[in-house]
Amino acid sequence: MNRSEMFKEINRIKTILNEKKNKKDSEIFASLKKFVALAGKLKEVIVDYDNLHLQEMSNVRKKQTGLPVNIWIDEAETYKKGKYSKHIKFQMDKGLNFKEPTCPMMLDGTIPEKVWRKMQGQCSISKSEIKEIQTFVINNAYALDKLADQLIWKEDFFEFMIKGGDEASKEQIEILQKKTDEAVFNKKTEEALKKEE
Repeated sequence: MNRSEMFKEINRIKTILNEKKNKKDSEIFASLKKFVALAGKLKEVIVDYDNLHLQEMSNVRKKQTGLPVNIWIDEAETYKKGKYSKHIKFQMDKGLNFKEPTCPMMLDGTIPEKVWRKMQGQCSISKSEIKEIQTFVINNAYALDKLADQLIWKEDFFEFMIKGGDEASKEQIEILQKKTDEAVFNKKTEEALKKEE
């Protein structure tokens, strides 16, 4: 049963439960049991999809970025598969191991309001640490954008990304943009040469 079929069945069962007049208790109970089972399956499908999306992103240790948490970056147009805007995900605690829960942050440094309302209770990092992540994303947005579209290699990004959560100077941003543009040119050239072989 796919996701839309599950929603239809859940709505059908809700209707049955709402029309409990002239229904036997056993019918209501059976419908309620099925509703609970389907709701659980639907949650599993959503969680599995989110985990799959996370697995398609590259994990980056906090010591590589200079951030207080591990992050995941898109280097394979994952945002298109999930119909999201380009974004990173950050771990919501300071543990060394990569683990859930994670929270998305768009390349403009924002966290979708609906997501944040749902996730903030699971977050054990401070507002100032979230601000560091936000600044890192904004500092590196130009390169992260190209990386998400597979226009540069991940290794190139690691080489010239602006580490840490301090606001970059205009000069640092210009250097990042110049190195990103060079990396785009180099990758396109490399791919063109491979096609000719």
